[in-house]
Amino acid sequence: RAIGTGDDAPVLRPLVISLALYAGVNLVLLTLGVRNEVLRQQVIAAPETAVMLRLLGIELTRMVLPLGSSTGGIQVAAGLAIAAALLWSRSAARWRLLAIGLAFACAVCVLVTDSRGGVLAAVIGASVVLLPPGLRRHVRWLSPAVVLLPALLLLGIGALSNGSLLQEVSRAGESNVGALSGRPLIWGTIVLFLAAFQPTHLIGYGAVGQLASGVNARYAFLFSTSYASTDAIGAHNTVLQLVLELGYLGAF
Repeated sequence: RAIGTGDDAPVLRPLVISLALYAGVNLVLLTLGVRNEVLRQQVIAAPETAVMLRLLGIELTRMVLPLGSSTGGIQVAAGLAIAAALLWSRSAARWRLLAIGLAFACAVCVLVTDSRGGVLAAVIGASVVLLPPGLRRHVRWLSPAVVLLPALLLLGIGALSNGSLLQEVSRAGESNVGALSGRPLIWGTIVLFLAAFQPTHLIGYGAVGQLASGVNARYAFLFSTSYASTDAIGAHNTVLQLVLELGYLGAF
């Protein structure tokens, strides 16, 4: 129905409400002092300062969400949900209270988990919301460009590698693994791996594709003395991870 009418609300509303509930429950649990120490110890070797909050002048130890599946859990989706909330608060009065609550809960979750990708997604999403309605409607046609994001981010990080901004958002242990927790190296390694085409790339290597394909061994040296296990380090990019696990056909 959404495709036939051009109305995204039937699709987006339940997704955004789900994120609101998820972020809200996590926020309540954090307020009550509930912590996921098992997950924190698996992914964060030592207490770290949340660098995004530090930019705001707030000193807080980075944490994982009580119901998270990783350091952030909701991460980029939460950042985009903030933008959706901003849009709803402007267009529909009956959704305004939910939109404000969603934006607040997601913003707190993104900041306490120190999800830099979530903050970036919120900035990009909010920028789209501020576009004139006529232009904003055409932005959806740029969605296929998401597959180019790793390459664009690599170029952007390369351009900023010597700048103070990248240093400001780098965590304490990242001097050993390079910018942004070694993501540029991981992405570049996977892109080079996929550039040497093999028929298996069409259907992928199955679950935990970075292990089954062996590509993780190519960047394992970076993390040999670091906080993370190469067995647990995925592509750090949804599209690249999909290609490794489901192949080009599955990712498409």
